[in-house]
Amino acid sequence: MYRFGMLFMELRGSRGLTREEAEDALGLRQGTVSNWEMGYTLPDEETLEDIGRYFGIDICFLTREEWDD
Repeated sequence: MYRFGMLFMELRGSRGLTREEAEDALGLRQGTVSNWEMGYTLPDEETLEDIGRYFGIDICFLTREEWDD
């Protein structure tokens, strides 16, 4: 199961950011982070790279897939 929304929520929380603050920091439209965290949409590759730079992580961490047993 793909878990991008949960991973992003954890990253955002580790910085103490609200959804709106994360959107501002990443130059995103209002509601984008909510859509990711609810599992409605996923970021494009360029946005993934921006997220990786902002949080100082490898984007492979964001795009990994975990499978339920």
